[in-house]
Amino acid sequence: MDKFRKIIKDSGILADVKTTSEGAGLMSVLFKEVIEMLLLAE
Repeated sequence: MDKFRKIIKDSGILADVKTTSEGAGLMSVLFKEVIEMLLLAE
């Protein structure tokens, strides 16, 4: 989990997030992308 936090922090991806709903939307997109990548790797 620490690696994931470091990647997110270092990428600056959260720099533009101003509201909770923007953060939730971003997390939804990231979650979808990760799930798709895991399914392709299977």
